[in-house]
Amino acid sequence: MKAIIYDCEIKNAIPDKNEPLRPNIHYCKGWTDFLGMGISVISVYDYHVGQYRIFCEDNLSDFAALIDDSEHVIGFNQIHFDNKLIAAHGIDFDPRKNWDLYVEAKTASGADKYAKGYKLDDFVKVNFRITKKHSGAFAPILWQQGKMGQVIDYALTDTWLTKKCIDLIIREGYIKDPRTGQKIKLSIPL
Repeated sequence: MKAIIYDCEIKNAIPDKNEPLRPNIHYCKGWTDFLGMGISVISVYDYHVGQYRIFCEDNLSDFAALIDDSEHVIGFNQIHFDNKLIAAHGIDFDPRKNWDLYVEAKTASGADKYAKGYKLDDFVKVNFRITKKHSGAFAPILWQQGKMGQVIDYALTDTWLTKKCIDLIIREGYIKDPRTGQKIKLSIPL
């Protein structure tokens, strides 16, 4: 199957209205400034070859080629975030290839678009009893502090956790709803 799972991390932090700006940290203008966010790293799992891959500034064109060659592009909340981020940086793809776990699970569960409790961390807690160690908000700060390895590790972990969820759905036909623990029936077009 020519399918990938991908996750992006950004270079520039997003200002938080509840916290003061950190000195020596570059910020974008906010949650809609996808160009200003920049891309630090994109982590990918490529089902076709069974391999994890990393893309940074020097090989973003390889990521674009991989997306073009893929029949399915899978992620968690990529419709609202990752797809807009890569599009702002010149990487676009046919939206019919897209399958977003966040959107599909919320829709299938009947949750409204503002419902809380649907983060990736929530899904992996209820389905695998795994807890994420960090939040993506720290990734651009770590990147700017030169801790690229930690950001790459964070991105790979998110991709691995998303893959665990996707593989569960492929295998069992469902994933547990983080808010209720009930099974959400989902079908991935793979």
